[in-house]
Amino acid sequence: MALYLLQLLQRRHPRWPGVDLLNCHRLYLTALLVSVKLLQDVPHRDLLRAMSAKGGVTSAELVRLELALLFLLRFDLFVSRETFAQFCLANCRVSGELHAFDYRQPERNISEQQSS
Repeated sequence: MALYLLQLLQRRHPRWPGVDLLNCHRLYLTALLVSVKLLQDVPHRDLLRAMSAKGGVTSAELVRLELALLFLLRFDLFVSRETFAQFCLANCRVSGELHAFDYRQPERNISEQQSS
């Protein structure tokens, strides 16, 4: 989901200078934080502190980055299952193999993962 948000940011702001060696970890960490908060109903109360410590940024900086990302995305974070499935099919490869997630039958995906 974090990678999808970064791609969405790039699409909405094509003239934005983008990622470089000085900001790539901050951008990804921020997108990851927003993704976790978006996907979890109740985020872990120590999430911000843990992510800032692991990411090498202060909690205050991570909050500022989170707000900046949300404003750049216009707080429009909704992605349909179909759109996300297409994104995963186009971009998600593990060990050289394409791992497709059938969004229409999530219980089948879980049982397939457990049996392998």
